[in-house]
Amino acid sequence: MSHTLQEANGECRDSKSRVTVVGSGSWGSVAAKLIASNVLKLPSFHGILYEVRMWVFEEVLPNGEKLTDVINKTNENAKYLPGINLGRNVVADPDLENAVKEANMLVFVTPHQFMDSICKKLKGKITGEVEAISLVKGMEVKKEGPCMISSLISKELGINCVFLWAQTSLTRLLHRFSCNLFPLHVQCIHICCD
Repeated sequence: MSHTLQEANGECRDSKSRVTVVGSGSWGSVAAKLIASNVLKLPSFHGILYEVRMWVFEEVLPNGEKLTDVINKTNENAKYLPGINLGRNVVADPDLENAVKEANMLVFVTPHQFMDSICKKLKGKITGEVEAISLVKGMEVKKEGPCMISSLISKELGINCVFLWAQTSLTRLLHRFSCNLFPLHVQCIHICCD
């Protein structure tokens, strides 16, 4: 079985995929865990591509350790998702540009109020065929009117972006679906072909 990415015109092309999760709160950590679990099962990911990068806004924990160091050492986001192993292939990175470097799939999972500044930092830095999913709740409200975050990402970064949201609590999601909710054979936006 060959996994390929379905393009807008319905044709399929071979793909080698690398995913970055932009955000590391509770929802971002759940997304990273689910994606990391699934990339291990898919042939379009191999070698270093099994790695799922997660951009982490660097914070210092009460014990003095940096959050990224703790995540990379323990495979757990001790602040936002304590007690849940994210997977050995989740790599926390406090450098936004480095985290998205070479990724062709971006999953945005940050509070909506930070998306404008994140897009400004990434503008011109994303190259190649990159697609995105926004799991960001809320919308950007500007003087021109409201704007969906997926539209903001598409406009600012010049990439395809869709919005995905379900009204299910994170804990229920994580435990009920045993980390199989994010079937990345959906390949970020488009359904794969056999």
